[in-house]
Amino acid sequence: MKFRIISCLYLFFFFSCGPSIPSWVNTQPTNDQFWHGIGQANKILEKDARSKAKEFAIHEISSQIKVNISSEMEITIRETNESLENMTSMFMKSRTNLLIPEIEFVESYDSKESFYFYARLNKQKYYETLKRLRQNAAKTALDYIVEAEKLFNANSFPLVQKAWQQILPFADEPMTVTNENRPVQIYSLIHLKHHQFTERIALVSTLKQKQMKTLIDRDNTLMLTVMDSKINERLEGIPVKIRERNQEFNFISGSEGTILYPISPIPTIGGHTVEFSFNESQLYEELFAERELLDITPSWNSIQIHVIPARVAIHTTELNLGQPLAEPILKPMIKQAFSGEIEFVESNADIIMTIQANTKEKSRRTSANHPFFSYGSAEISLMDAAGREVFFTHSLPDVKGGDFDSQSVAGIRAYEKMGKMVLSELKSALHNR
Repeated sequence: MKFRIISCLYLFFFFSCGPSIPSWVNTQPTNDQFWHGIGQANKILEKDARSKAKEFAIHEISSQIKVNISSEMEITIRETNESLENMTSMFMKSRTNLLIPEIEFVESYDSKESFYFYARLNKQKYYETLKRLRQNAAKTALDYIVEAEKLFNANSFPLVQKAWQQILPFADEPMTVTNENRPVQIYSLIHLKHHQFTERIALVSTLKQKQMKTLIDRDNTLMLTVMDSKINERLEGIPVKIRERNQEFNFISGSEGTILYPISPIPTIGGHTVEFSFNESQLYEELFAERELLDITPSWNSIQIHVIPARVAIHTTELNLGQPLAEPILKPMIKQAFSGEIEFVESNADIIMTIQANTKEKSRRTSANHPFFSYGSAEISLMDAAGREVFFTHSLPDVKGGDFDSQSVAGIRAYEKMGKMVLSELKSALHNR
């Protein structure tokens, strides 16, 4: 009996001393001196329920802090073609990140199913901190602008972006600073300097050859010179993007402010476009992970190359079973395939194309139930007419063709197969020369 009483007392003491559910789990605190945030995360649904609950608590606090865009700031935002909704979202996100150190994490509670987090932010402390941080941000942003203007170079652009990141949490209200002995809104000043700096970057293009022949011209270069249009001086270290044939290439201007881009042989006649642009975003690779950036809209320039067809003389010997074909097969196929790239001529050629083809019978068919077989072969060569230098040769041996009615027709079937193979080899040789 005594043992039973002791056991009951022990169980009563054990359960009465177990963790109780804090009141804030079910009832939102009402102290008006604070913004309160209660975060809850399900342990099954969330991998890290503790961190998620803390995140939800911070988000609830930030949702209670209203950002009211002043009329002056709204006008400035509209003038810079920004979205008011997007800017408000950016302000709030950056401000929340800035004020996290001021948030008091009061208590947490761990239940069987969920994790709870209670955080709060003192309103008076928030407004005092906000005022101090706003003043510091305006001064720091102006220092960045002054430094960016002092020596204009590639580093001027990240400095402007850093100035923007400084004021972003406080851009819901005008922030006036003194620049060049006159008052100015720092928000407008940053946008102005970003625009002015972008306009100062000038890309001057020079082509070694303004006209090229298809397939054969390969000694051509586009030179871009990056200039500061305000003082007419070359700029080093400026990133430039070049776009050609649906591909983009990144370059950095050298010590003389120049970039050399080799133009590969062009396969089609007409106007060939090479585009180029100041690749501003490349300057901000280290800033992307931090906060939002000013809008970057690249402006593309272009240069045209006039492409004319290369002149090719084509000489073919086409035999079937040792006899000349009544009508050549390979020659018209080649002319049609390269009609948009090459001008076929009889004289004054840039390239001389020679093809010798024949078919032969290797063995007689064994019965009328078996087809005739002929085997074609071809020798292909391409020669630079100016230097009389052969730059490509290829052999096609034993291309099999068959027909049930005729040995000669079997040879034609071999020619049809050879034609496809010849075109493939020629395109590879001319396009990749």
